[in-house]
Amino acid sequence: MSMKPLSKAEELSLKSKKQEKVYVQDKNDARSERAAHIANLKAQRLAKEASDIKATKKLARAVMKKK
Repeated sequence: MSMKPLSKAEELSLKSKKQEKVYVQDKNDARSERAAHIANLKAQRLAKEASDIKATKKLARAVMKKK
């Protein structure tokens, strides 16, 4: 069985489908990277807030001891 050569339209259609797959994959990769970056920033912010709260409580205890 020999394969029939593809028409120009079929070749363009296949090329377009391949490009679309690559585009969608790149888009999903970028979305995942951005989500990871945002999650990292949120974790850093929460850690800083916890650290600030701890430092505030420590300072408050020190002030109360002086009184």
